Amino acid sequence: MDLVEHAEPTQAASESPPSRLAVLALIAANLVPAVGVLGFGWDPQGLLLVYWFESAVIGLYNVPRIVLSPLRPGAAPTKGLPIKLFVAAFFAVHYGLFMIGHLIILTVLAGLSASGSSPALATAREFITGGTAQLAVAGFLISHGVSFVRNDILRGEFRVRTATQQMASVYGRILAMHIAILFGGALFIFLRAPAAALLILIAAKIALDLTAHLRSHRPASMVRSASAAKS
Repeated sequence: MDLVEHAEPTQAASESPPSRLAVLALIAANLVPAVGVLGFGWDPQGLLLVYWFESAVIGLYNVPRIVLSPLRPGAAPTKGLPIKLFVAAFFAVHYGLFMIGHLIILTVLAGLSASGSSPALATAREFITGGTAQLAVAGFLISHGVSFVRNDILRGEFRVRTATQQMASVYGRILAMHIAILFGGALFIFLRAPAAALLILIAAKIALDLTAHLRSHRPASMVRSASAAKS
């Protein structure tokens, strides 16, 4: 009975539809790389590097989500803070190692495809210091920040998952999306694909992002209906 009484506000808090502002911010942030490809000649390596930074941004916002989430279903979010801080720290280290591995793969791909003498890491540093690349990273920071505030804080979604569930939730989305992007980008790198092919990759990434976003932020009634249909 106590669990039900604590669960009801959680369900009600996330009963509203996902924030339209967050959806618009997601689309706008994902269109900046298209500007980079069309207006500033981004190559596949640059595009994949920007998407790597987005993965880092997703991990960054997951840390406060873990801390805000309840430790157990129905528990008050303020309880078990030391344990949740440990979970958040563990996630930061584990996710950081994952991101380092991802960056090594990107560096190897860039090195294998490089026709010049510039080291891959030096080229990456030169690219990311460019204004358009920084604008793209800032766009992802703002987009995911809007989603965090509008969906997690204002809609109360931080109560829906436990801290450990929230820790694990990003990996499925990141792995599925970025394995597809990485393989597609690697193919474009070695085929030296034109800008039109990169725009197709960007469009596919936007579609994947929107699908994952809307699914992740569904109203609670839709989640309950889907669960009932499976049972």
